[in-house]
Order: sequence, then structure tokens, then C-alpha cells
Amino acid sequence: MISWAAAAFLVGVSLILLKVLGVIANSLEVLRLSSHSVAVFGNGELSDRQKERELQRVTLALFRLFALIMVGSVAAVGIPAGLIWLFHQFGPGSWADTLDTTLSWPFILASSVVGTAVYFAFMRQGSHNGSDV
Repeated sequence: MISWAAAAFLVGVSLILLKVLGVIANSLEVLRLSSHSVAVFGNGELSDRQKERELQRVTLALFRLFALIMVGSVAAVGIPAGLIWLFHQFGPGSWADTLDTTLSWPFILASSVVGTAVYFAFMRQGSHNGSDV
């Protein structure tokens, strides 16, 4: 039971930290910039020099976002994993049991069902008050 609680903590806090640390927003910005880059290639009104300048600007922005996404992702998983490891050093349960639980099919299935339900609940809430998730 402790391993299930620790695994749920790991997944839940990691997802919250991905949002708080801006990893999700940065990922969406990568998609936007990628689409913009394709549009620049297809823009016949721009000279080759203008296209090159714009694509170099986008490349720097994408590199910056890559670094932010990597650091944020490591922090989003590392912080709760470190807390669980620390808890297991001084408390009940084991780190190996927690990791085994996160990889078990019952936990993956339960996480998927709960995660989908939470996602749709937030989507419904966002559509009622006009905000994005």
C-alpha cells in the first residue's frame, strides 16, 4: 500500500511540476514555432536572406526552449523521486517496490483512467469559465 501511495505521489507531483515549471507551455511553444518555420519556408514574399534571418531567430528560440524543457522535466521527475527516496531511507517501504509499482500494469491502468478523468474534468471546467487548461 505504501508503494502505491508513493507511486501515485511520484506521478501526481511530477505532472503538477510539469505544469508549474512551464514544461507544457514551452512544449506548445515549440509546436507553434515549428509551424511558423514551415510557413517561413513556404512564404514566397520573403527573400532568402529574410528567410534565413527568421529561421536563425527561430532556431535560437527552439534551442532555448529545449534547454528549459530538459531542465524542467528533470526537476519535475527528480524532485518527487528524491523526496520518495528520502522518505524510504527513514521510513517504511522501499524504493524498489515503488518503482516496481509504477511499472506494473494495474498502476498504469489506474493512472490512465484517473488521469483521463481529471483531464476531462479540467477541460469541462475550462469551457465553463472561458479559460484554457
